[in-house]
Amino acid sequence: MENNRIGADIIMALDDVIKTTVTGPRVEEAMYRTLRWIDRCIEAHKRPHDQNLFGIVQGGLDPRLRDICVQGLVERNLPGSCKRLLISNMAEVSSIFQYVSLAALQISVEVL
Repeated sequence: MENNRIGADIIMALDDVIKTTVTGPRVEEAMYRTLRWIDRCIEAHKRPHDQNLFGIVQGGLDPRLRDICVQGLVERNLPGSCKRLLISNMAEVSSIFQYVSLAALQISVEVL
């Protein structure tokens, strides 16, 4: 894991990035691939006491998939997570705020 060598305080797991306007099976595929990758990152993480490994919430704009991803990350007991938001047009902004709020309610945040 390259991030272990450079000494970053916070390191992000890989995620399968898709455009926010994509719908259908590709969104679910990306979400489950992202969860599989976080498992690989956890296994490869060599400095958990020095570096915080964060997961990335995927699932596009599908609340059910984002919920599955959030729950998967919570079950892995990571020190934090990030919401992946790629805005391709202004019409998506209100939807994105809705999903950020939903995810924020589901993930407990501890201030260091």
